[in-house]
Amino acid sequence: MQNSIGYTLHQLVFVLDRQSDEALHSSLGIGYSQFKILMAAKHRSGLKQNDIAVYLGQTEASVSRQIKLLKNDGMLAVRIDPNNRRARSIVLTDKGSEFAKKCVVVLEQTHAATFGSLSFAEQKMMQELLDRLTTKACKDK
Repeated sequence: MQNSIGYTLHQLVFVLDRQSDEALHSSLGIGYSQFKILMAAKHRSGLKQNDIAVYLGQTEASVSRQIKLLKNDGMLAVRIDPNNRRARSIVLTDKGSEFAKKCVVVLEQTHAATFGSLSFAEQKMMQELLDRLTTKACKDK
């Protein structure tokens, strides 16, 4: 298992997730789970709560709690779907958009040492390979 690319990626993701959570909490008072919800709302405005939960691989209850916190902080707005009054769409506010940018800066600084161990060309190649793998894995779902 030590030489498994999947296992190694899981280890890296675990460490990066933990570092991200700690950095965001200490710098901006937000958890990594909340950041991921902000980013989901940024990339696909109008998602339903259930869509976000599925997209992030989290329970709807967990996402609901995080959305409520973000909404109370003015980062997200919840809109009633005109086609289904029981459905709610999640929308990133201007405040949430600006805050997400600050989060990205914190995360880039946090991970600079790790990714800095690769040359620019290696980082670019790694990004391209990971994008390709992610696309393939998502299509196979």
